[in-house]
Amino acid sequence: MYEFAPTGGVCLRRVFGVGRCRLAAAAIMVLAGSAISVQAEKTLSEFAGNQSEWVLVAIDGAPAPDGVTLTFPVPNRISGQGPCNSYSAQIVAPFPWFSLAGITATRMVCPALEAEQRYFSILEHMSAVELNGASMTLTGAGESLRYRAR
Repeated sequence: MYEFAPTGGVCLRRVFGVGRCRLAAAAIMVLAGSAISVQAEKTLSEFAGNQSEWVLVAIDGAPAPDGVTLTFPVPNRISGQGPCNSYSAQIVAPFPWFSLAGITATRMVCPALEAEQRYFSILEHMSAVELNGASMTLTGAGESLRYRAR
């Protein structure tokens, strides 16, 4: 016999020799004798190209500062050049989502430091990516970064 557990799972009564609750999905898998295969998630670097360099052309539709780049040197990592400093970060979301953990950058001072800080702030709030040929757009928090492949 089956009982509904307060957690939303299913319990098999002790009469059948099972004294602990199991989630419905687990019970179904055991009863059916099936296994679920999980496909590895694709990374952005697989789609954008590990050694491709992307040049920032627009921030929220306005022209971007000169010289800002983004690359995917290895899976799940980005690196690039800001208006002043080089930077890198870990990508922690599978494609087509985009989420970074810990942008690190060198600490050189230059006249475009304010533009760089704005770029890094926007970059760390991006949550999705769209690739369309030689164009890549990152979006999130009502803002966007548009790049073109070099």
